[in-house]
Amino acid sequence: MLPADRELQRWERGPVPPSRRGGYRDVWVAADALEHTSKPYGGHVFDEEGERVDLEGYRVDALTDLAIGRLGRLGHDRPFLLWVSYLEPHHQNDQLRTVGPKGWAKRFAGFDRPGDLPWWRGDWRWNYASYLAACASIDANLGRLVDALRADGRLDDTIIVFASDHGSHFRTRNLEYKRSPHDASIRVPLVIAGPGFTGGRRRRDLVTQLDLLPTLVAAAGGDAADVDGTSLQGDTGRGDVFVQVSESQIGERSGHRPTRSPSLPARRTPSPATSGLLRTAMGSPFCTTTSPTRTSIGTWPGTRRRVRSSMSSWTCWPSGSPRSRARHPAWSPAHRPSA
Repeated sequence: MLPADRELQRWERGPVPPSRRGGYRDVWVAADALEHTSKPYGGHVFDEEGERVDLEGYRVDALTDLAIGRLGRLGHDRPFLLWVSYLEPHHQNDQLRTVGPKGWAKRFAGFDRPGDLPWWRGDWRWNYASYLAACASIDANLGRLVDALRADGRLDDTIIVFASDHGSHFRTRNLEYKRSPHDASIRVPLVIAGPGFTGGRRRRDLVTQLDLLPTLVAAAGGDAADVDGTSLQGDTGRGDVFVQVSESQIGERSGHRPTRSPSLPARRTPSPATSGLLRTAMGSPFCTTTSPTRTSIGTWPGTRRRVRSSMSSWTCWPSGSPRSRARHPAWSPAHRPSA
C-alpha cells in the first residue's frame, strides 16, 4: 500500500466514479489499482455505490468470493461480461516480493528452475516458490469460478478467457520485474474455453491482447472488422508482433558504445530518432532477446522498417552470454525477505 502522506493521484484511495468505469454498470466491485487499497492479506475495494468493501483473508480468495457473489446478481435473460482481475502473482510494490497464501510456498520449495534464470542473480531464489504458490491459488480460484458457472447453469454457454498482461524475469534483466522484451516478460498464458473453443487444441501462432476483443465479438455473432486485432477463431498468420516496453526505469544506458554482436552486425551508431524507437520497443539495448524479430518488431510496415534498420546498428548480445553478463551485471539486493 502507498504511504498515507503521499499526494493523491486520480482515484487511488477512493471509489472510481461511474463515468470512469469503462461502461460497466450492472456490477462493480473494484479499486483504481489494488496495490493502493490492499495488501495480499487485508484491504478494501469499492462497490457500485462507492461504498467500501473489506477484503477478508488472502486477496485472491476474497476477490473470487466477490465475483461469485456478483455473478448471482446477473440475470439469464441477456449475455454478460464478467471481468475478474487479480493482482497476484505480481510482486508487492511495498514489499518488493511476491506473496502467496500462508504456508503454500513450502509445497513448491523444490521447484524446477526455468532455463533462463540460473544464469542470473536476480531475486528468484527466494521469490519463485511464493510466485508458484500465488499461481496455484489463482488456479484453485479459477476452478471455483467454473464451479459457480456450472451450478448456475451458465457454463455450457459461457466463454472463459484466462490471460495476463506480463510475466516476470525476477530482476534478472534489469532492476524491474517485467519491463524487458525477454520471453520471461512477454510470453504470458492465454487459454480460451467454451463454445467454439473445445478439444484441447494447442496453438503456436503469435497473438496479442488486442485479439481478445474481436474474438469475443465474433463469438457473440458480431462484426469487429473496424478494431485492431484478429479474431482467434482462425489462425492469425502472424510472423511478428509489436511489444512496447514503457516507463523510465529501463531507458537509455549511458556510457556504453555499441559493440559487434555474434548475431547482429554492428554498422553505425543509431540516430536519436531511431534509437528512441528502439529503446521504447526493446528496453535496454544491452538486454535484448535472442529472437528480436519475433518479439520486438511492430506489425505496422513503417514501424517494422524503422526498427529493423535500427536493430542492425545496436549491440544485441544474446541474453545469458558471458559478454552480456559482464556488461549488465545482475542486481543482488543486500536484504533478502523471508519466504
